[in-house]
Amino acid sequence: MIREERIVAVGPRSEVQGPVDARVIAWSEATLLPGFINAHVHNTHVAYNRQDWARQGVTTVRDLGVSVYLGECFDIRDRLNLDPRNARVVAAGPLVTVAGGYPTGQFPSLTVTSPEDARQKIGGLIDGGADVIKITMMSRVGPILSPEEAAAIVETAHARGIRVSVHVIYLPELEPALDAGVDDIAHMI
Repeated sequence: MIREERIVAVGPRSEVQGPVDARVIAWSEATLLPGFINAHVHNTHVAYNRQDWARQGVTTVRDLGVSVYLGECFDIRDRLNLDPRNARVVAAGPLVTVAGGYPTGQFPSLTVTSPEDARQKIGGLIDGGADVIKITMMSRVGPILSPEEAAAIVETAHARGIRVSVHVIYLPELEPALDAGVDDIAHMI
């Protein structure tokens, strides 16, 4: 039974009592599932990708790093989220790093220079529309956030009800990320 665009019950008519005038859809030998969530994607600014995910049953994706500039990424997310043919996006916006740190120019990033700078930039990122924050900590690629910068990012995000994901691949970066209080690990050793 669907009420106000939400599935509220599923089952045989004898077990699911709806309004007398309800439209009945009978599926034989079918399985009804909720939409799947892909918790780590990129390139959600491309409408075709979002439509393809939705066709495959993935109704929500979490974009953990955009390849378009900050001023555009949340506007594109919001515009494409209006089309019901598209998977809905939970977006991080740009990766948060330090100068010379990963992703080292591979695509736009937000660099921080101190704990106070981190607080200001994360606040601005959230004000701009970030649903989640993604930081990077990969010392084999270049410098990484200091423990104080990482903690400032997490504290700022958590104070606003936003979770923080971390990009780590090597064990030495895992402990400082966890010490900072990140909520999840986007890659793993």
